[in-house]
Order: sequence, then C-alpha cells, then structure tokens
Amino acid sequence: MASADLQLLKNRVMVIIAEEAGSNAEDEAERILDAAWAMKPGNCPELALEWAVRRAQGTPLGQVIGRQRFLGIDLLATKDVLAPREETEILGNEVLAILRTLSREDPERELRMIDMGCGSGNLACAAAVAVPQVRVWASDITESCAELTRANVAHLSLQDRVQVSQGDLFAPLAGKGLEGTMDVVVMNPPY
Repeated sequence: MASADLQLLKNRVMVIIAEEAGSNAEDEAERILDAAWAMKPGNCPELALEWAVRRAQGTPLGQVIGRQRFLGIDLLATKDVLAPREETEILGNEVLAILRTLSREDPERELRMIDMGCGSGNLACAAAVAVPQVRVWASDITESCAELTRANVAHLSLQDRVQVSQGDLFAPLAGKGLEGTMDVVVMNPPY
C-alpha cells in the first residue's frame, strides 16, 4: 500500500472514530491500521474500516483489535473480558510504586502479590514485568478471565512468576501456604 493511500486510509479511520476516541483518535487509528495490516495485509483497508465502525459504535479498542495496552505492556484482549480502563492505571502505578519501594529496601527478597478478580491479568502482568522479583498469584471467578490471564501470562513469558487460578475470591488460593506472606493484595472489581 502506497504511503499516500495509507495516509488517506488513516484519515478515513480517524474521521469514523473521532467522536468515540476523542483526542486519542490519531493513536487509535494507527493501532487499528497496524493490527489490520498484521492480520490481513491484502485486506487491510476493508478490515481497518470495519474495525473503525465497531470502535465508533463504542466497542473498546482492545476488543476491536484483540490487543490492549496497559502500563506500557501489550496484552491480549477478548470480547468476553472487560478491557482495563485508563483509570485502572492509577491503581497500577500505586501498586508498582509500593513494589519498587519494597524492592529497593531489600533487592534479594522475593516480593509476593495477589491480584484478586484479575480480569485480563493486567495488574498481575504489569507488576511481574516491571518488578522482576515479584511473584504473583492471580485469581478470578470467571473462567474466561482466568483463561485470558493465562494467555497474557504466556504471551509475556511470565509463567515462572505468575500463577493463575479460577474460583471465588481467595478459595482457589487456600492451602497453598500463602497466608501472612503477601506484600500486596490488589483488587479492581468491575464497575
């Protein structure tokens, strides 16, 4: 696809998604084009325009393109699991600040975290990527959330430090000897 044609397509996508994406329209248009090109280079324009219409109808960008950015990492996304909201990055940054402080105080100690109601695994994965000495136990009652978290853990090669369970609150973690050993317990329930 010629550069001029690509720019025209990007402009069309931006116009379609402008109201829903607001000031992020250019960034979102680029992400839609990149994902469409990666998936179907021969049908990139058609796919990009189809996805732009879905985005304009209010579907979260991550669910449209199957990818979600969160705290600088690229996560897989599905229609079955809520996409992390931008506001969740505030909580994520606080968790990372706590873990980084603990890491500086004792660089050799394994840090331990539970991500309860993990959703897509965004907080668990972000913590494990940002703080290499953290070990995370992530849990969600919904099987589709646990499955997507497992996929994100594998996608980011974090299987040795992030364990994922499916069940109600702390029930799947019972009997694992975790009681009283956690540095951080985080929960960001759907709202």
